[in-house]
Amino acid sequence: MVKKLCSMMSIILLSALWITNASASAAGVNVPFNVELKQKITTDLAEYHEFDEAVVQNQTIYVPERQGNKITAINASDRSIKWQYATNANSSYYSFSGLKGLLFFQANGTLTALKDNGTGAAVLWSKPYTAANFMLDGTTLYATAEGKVLALDTSTGEVKWEYALPARESSHSNIAIGNGRIFFVTDNQIDMIRKMYSLDASNGQVQWTTSNVDYYSQKLNYADGKLYVKSYDKMLAFDASNGASLWNFTVQANFDFEMDTTTIFTKTATGEVAAYDRTTKAQLWKNKAGSFSNGPVIVTPTHIAVNGDGAIKWMDSKTGQLVRTMTEPGVKIQPLSAEDGAFVAIDTNKNLYFYATASENTSPSPETDTNTDIVIHTVQSGETLWKIAQKYNVTIQSIIDTNKLDLSKYLYVGQKIIVPVQAPANQEQPATQPTTTYTVQSGDTLWKIAQKLGVTTQAIIDANKLDPTKYLYVGQKLNIPVSSAAIQPNTTYTVVSGDTLWKISQKFGVSIQAIVDTNKLDPSKPINIGQKLIMPSRS
Repeated sequence: MVKKLCSMMSIILLSALWITNASASAAGVNVPFNVELKQKITTDLAEYHEFDEAVVQNQTIYVPERQGNKITAINASDRSIKWQYATNANSSYYSFSGLKGLLFFQANGTLTALKDNGTGAAVLWSKPYTAANFMLDGTTLYATAEGKVLALDTSTGEVKWEYALPARESSHSNIAIGNGRIFFVTDNQIDMIRKMYSLDASNGQVQWTTSNVDYYSQKLNYADGKLYVKSYDKMLAFDASNGASLWNFTVQANFDFEMDTTTIFTKTATGEVAAYDRTTKAQLWKNKAGSFSNGPVIVTPTHIAVNGDGAIKWMDSKTGQLVRTMTEPGVKIQPLSAEDGAFVAIDTNKNLYFYATASENTSPSPETDTNTDIVIHTVQSGETLWKIAQKYNVTIQSIIDTNKLDLSKYLYVGQKIIVPVQAPANQEQPATQPTTTYTVQSGDTLWKIAQKLGVTTQAIIDANKLDPTKYLYVGQKLNIPVSSAAIQPNTTYTVVSGDTLWKISQKFGVSIQAIVDTNKLDPSKPINIGQKLIMPSRS
């Protein structure tokens, strides 16, 4: 279906870029280990060597077709081609990646940002940058380009700031971001010096540098005020505020790593998988996935998935116990990339495999109900709960509740969904909630507006019938619901497992800053189970 020819040189040149994108898609996704094969898609991707060039987002697989100068979007639910975008690269070499709903490709010295509008690729902007190692944060795209580090506006591509690297230095790692800073490693091959930088994310000013890294320090993760860095055979930790070295431990040459909220998971090319406590660096468990292992580590809330001897091995993230081995007949497979509820693998014959959770049919007997307060809707290709809710002018939650849907599972084409199009006659209709009007400012997001005004993002979406996949624009008018149920002063909340300040703020409809100020919290420190928090009043 999709043809591609790529030289070995382009594979080498792209290696640092693809480490960034593979890790972004492989960590922190909610994929249950009992996923099932949904689609097998034949491509001409190069097996293993370029495992992370295909991008999966929103049940769509995007594949770069270098020889044909196209990007092809494939619907994972039925293998149909949604659209093809002509890159006009006129070259067998260009870079391609995807982050948070956007696609980026670079060719002929030009960087282009795309967004899938369902029927085609909408060009957000195209700028003369030879960029790599992208990291997206809110409305800013951070990238390295020709001896510079750039902060670009995601909606226009305009440069917010740029930092020129010293002579002979070039970017050598992904970009990590945290606590208002960006972090990356550079390489000076003339003087044989590697250096890690911390820049202020708002203006590009250097905060600190350190040379306590090596040539293999190409992968960085930020969490809890620390930088976790892979070197040749060691795992390193640094204080992100000043670059001071905190600790290190030896793993093995040429390993890979991913993290969850408490644990570092490492995987070696010889198939050894281990887990370490992120605070104490103590080894929690160690297991063997096989005699060799390729591809990324996929980390979910309860399991990790890795390649081992040509199969995909699922291990319990707490114990390391093997719970499932996935194989496909006659080929070796490895993980490629993942998103919540699904992941994609590739085999040695260049086929892509799309795995997702099994959806359950609600199996209603009639096509329409004689009481006329429900409609039986048959799911079509490309439909989501949001689209169905908008079509019938109902809320997503009402569809979920009526059908007892599991949000970790996808809808599938042909599934029957009961849509409650009107309330029963004996049910009292809720009173219209009062609203106020807010005008969108530069840099605003739904989350920022919700935090600023003390409401939830879902309340804003429902009040304005917004498509959450589309961007806000400066000057847009939004109706902001005003709650009549103010929190009583000095309400106390006890922190439970899994809580974050954001989750608590959403639960009580107040801003994170209000909770921080009321309780005199340090936002850089985690909250603890059992901790008592005073909830601020809201009008």
